[in-house]
Amino acid sequence: MTGTYKADMSEIDGVYSLISSSLAGSGAPESAARLLEMAADEIFSNIVNYGYGDSRDGGRIDVSSEVRDGVAEITFSDDGVPFDPLSKAPPDTGAGADERPIGGLGIYIVRNSVDAIDYSREDGHNILTLKKRIYDRLSG
Repeated sequence: MTGTYKADMSEIDGVYSLISSSLAGSGAPESAARLLEMAADEIFSNIVNYGYGDSRDGGRIDVSSEVRDGVAEITFSDDGVPFDPLSKAPPDTGAGADERPIGGLGIYIVRNSVDAIDYSREDGHNILTLKKRIYDRLSG
């Protein structure tokens, strides 16, 4: 399933709906669906706020979501500012909140909510894919 959304947080419910529809009938537990929605929210908001920033007008985010062989895969594509969130070092979660620089926790949470994240920049587009095993194919 795919959808195209304006670079505006008012569109996030459409992304949730897309994910929910792709998971329907897959046997995905509610906990996996919630983790995927939380991760998608973080990625979508980062694209809106940082990929397009103040120039959101006309910005679009393409999202695809599918389940194959027990793995949910959600891909985001945008033509915003080039940015590889995986290039940032993980935050020092042992440091106190007042000792850490602002930012970075969202991607840290995403990394810990899914099994794999892939990033590439192709033909002027950021492409970020989240993968999460939702069930073991052998056990259903």
